[in-house]
Amino acid sequence: MEDRYLELTDEQKPFLQEQIFGNQNLDDLTFSELTTQIRQALRTQLRYTESPQSVTSGQKFLPWLLQDYKKGNAVYFATAAVLAYRAAGYPARYVEGYHFSDQEADWMKEDGQSEMDLTSKNAHAWAEVYITGIGWMPVEVV
Repeated sequence: MEDRYLELTDEQKPFLQEQIFGNQNLDDLTFSELTTQIRQALRTQLRYTESPQSVTSGQKFLPWLLQDYKKGNAVYFATAAVLAYRAAGYPARYVEGYHFSDQEADWMKEDGQSEMDLTSKNAHAWAEVYITGIGWMPVEVV
């Protein structure tokens, strides 16, 4: 598992250390503190947009995203988070699916509906981090 879910290029780990974690010693952070750090760094450095540009041809995704473009949707946030967790030594994977909020469920219940059509409007991406003894844990970073 570690070979696949900890994979990073030689350039990515030091770049993420600088951009996401700064001078922090990652060994001193609990998983919760690490997650807070990743969320805050991404939310500080990126602005959410539903329709981001594609990475410019010939550029590497992370530097382009965090230093140049500075915008992203759930796909971009989740991708950066997965790589940040890996840089911190946690096996992580990128996941896509659909999000159906508690508020939407309440509206359905009020309307007496028992079925819902999910569309691209409900599409979402997130990170999952493997925690020994627990398994894959979803993490929302948007």
